[in-house]
Amino acid sequence: MKLSFCTTCKGRTFHLKQTLPQNLKVVRQFSEVELIVLNYNSPDDLDEWIRMTFKK
Repeated sequence: MKLSFCTTCKGRTFHLKQTLPQNLKVVRQFSEVELIVLNYNSPDDLDEWIRMTFKK
């Protein structure tokens, strides 16, 4: 079984920048956990930040 955490974002990338790195550290301890970020047409730099910060 896989556990998925879903986060939506629209215009609040600054919050995601504060929480997502720590959330990733926590879920990496478990093999069957994933984080999903859903971009609701965010007007800020969400797509670019995700691509540049989490290339791997």
